Amino acid sequence: MHRISLLVFIIFLLLPACIFADDRTIEVNGITREYIIDIPANYNGSGQFGLIICFHGLTGTAGNVRTYASFYQFGAQDNFITVYPQGLQIDNPLSPGTTATGWLFELTNSRDIEFADMLIDTLLENYQIDPSKVFVTGISNGGFFSDILGCKLGDRLAAIAPVIGGYPILTGCVSDILPVFRLVTMEDELVDTNFVIAANEFWVSHNDCDQSPAVDGICKRYSGNSANSEVIYCVYECKKSTYQPSCHTWPLPPSYNFSTTEMVLDFFRIHGLGTSTGTQHVKNIRAGSVPANLKVVRSGKFINTYITGFSATGPVTAEIDDILGRTVFTEKINLSAGEELVLRNVQIKRGLYFIRVKSGMTRVVNLPLFLY
Repeated sequence: MHRISLLVFIIFLLLPACIFADDRTIEVNGITREYIIDIPANYNGSGQFGLIICFHGLTGTAGNVRTYASFYQFGAQDNFITVYPQGLQIDNPLSPGTTATGWLFELTNSRDIEFADMLIDTLLENYQIDPSKVFVTGISNGGFFSDILGCKLGDRLAAIAPVIGGYPILTGCVSDILPVFRLVTMEDELVDTNFVIAANEFWVSHNDCDQSPAVDGICKRYSGNSANSEVIYCVYECKKSTYQPSCHTWPLPPSYNFSTTEMVLDFFRIHGLGTSTGTQHVKNIRAGSVPANLKVVRSGKFINTYITGFSATGPVTAEIDDILGRTVFTEKINLSAGEELVLRNVQIKRGLYFIRVKSGMTRVVNLPLFLY
């Protein structure tokens, strides 16, 4: 009996910090639409949480994309609610004459755009969600639909992140600029690579970005006149394996040395998700983009960072990770109460990074850093 109790206790400790997924419905023009919602355990009806809406691919389900994207694992850490909508039957472009669950490819009079719009209204009405922190992502057909929503509901969204998908011809967009992250592979068996290239070119033009991007590993970063106009376009080399036999997938370890989920989250963090207060841009600092508790000074090929405003004392571990989640710098420091955390003589190349500080198992600092 004691062994069973101990086992139950251990399982409880290993559960994600999240209320179990709850199935919900809303009525949209007489049609019952379904979605799954994940509410983190630290949500108590007060404060302002972010919202991530994640769309499944063609033939997929809300439950399926929830399983592999697993945003719920980070909800309590970054203070956000995740919603996974369920698509209805649409014509299957991969098998003419048949239908499959998915999202309409239409830009006007779309039941799915209306569903997404009403879903955001419903969630804002019923939960303490900051309307400036609504993010959209999706895979494949859900990635195409993320582009569509970025165009048609862009004035309600903080950023979008299509994965292995791209809508090539967008017209009548409601937003002036919108941050866009895209992850694709040129070895995709199902999505025409010309579509994703055209989608990237559209947003680069729409956001009035420079045509010469900064290159960081597998990613290109196109910058514009503000931090909110950036477009990040990442192309990875497909690696088929026992775990991932297809190139049309949501890349995750162990098949890849990066996590799509964490790359998407890192991009959303730059644009307001969680507690980060902005990105530190070295050399060319944009107004309003500098967090109050991070100072970066360049000295030749090195940088020194100075971090204040957090309450950790004793031993902490500081890391600087690149956009793929690889640690490029780490240091263990013993802090006194109120002491400034200083990372000296850090040598890293230009690119997007995240400064992360842990006290024990708790992350106390998570700040984006862009060097160029």
